[in-house]
Amino acid sequence: MKKAVPRLKKATDMNRKALFLIIAAFYACASLAHAVDAVDLRKKARELRDKKALVRITAIRELGQVHTEQSIELLVKHMAEEKDPAVRTQLLDVLALQESPSSLAAIIAALDDPNPSVRQQAVTLLRSYADNEAISRAVARRLEKEENESVKMTALDTLGAHRNKAATEELGTAVNREKNPAYRKAAIKGLGRHRSTESRNELDKIERNPALAKEAKEALGIQDAPAAAPKKKGKKQ
Repeated sequence: MKKAVPRLKKATDMNRKALFLIIAAFYACASLAHAVDAVDLRKKARELRDKKALVRITAIRELGQVHTEQSIELLVKHMAEEKDPAVRTQLLDVLALQESPSSLAAIIAALDDPNPSVRQQAVTLLRSYADNEAISRAVARRLEKEENESVKMTALDTLGAHRNKAATEELGTAVNREKNPAYRKAAIKGLGRHRSTESRNELDKIERNPALAKEAKEALGIQDAPAAAPKKKGKKQ
């Protein structure tokens, strides 16, 4: 029995050494992984300055999968530096997946991009922020000064999808401001999709205008129609 004590102590010491080596190896691997990440970020930063658009796009997509403050910072910074509108458009898609305040701010800033395709993509990506009145106001400002037809129609559609009080107000303003019948009709249709007391009040006022009464009645019909019930899956026979 006395001989068992030294053996037990020896085994305990060996276990402690093994545990120490495991912990040391873990931290060594973590440090190595961190160093590799840092090298990769520097490499991607260089690739973002490459003359070839394909190289820059590849770097953007790979950075978009990292989801760190450093990678997002690189993407946001490059949005302001990228000269090719096609690359900027793809960069917006990647920024939308980051779900950070700085990436959202970059998308909002793109509403004033000199290229209409980039502006349209920014408006499209902001469609999902249905409850954010500040974003609705930003889209409405773009709508007011926009001259490109596709961007204007996309902005009207986005405001129709937002369904908050600010969006309702801005759509009502657009009906009175816009001269193009297509834009006015799109704004009225958007109000019909809101299904709120505020939008109904706007439509009631618009209905008094003989030139817009038909569209207003159709939009009110959309509001009065019952919401589509989810389809039930039938049992397979």
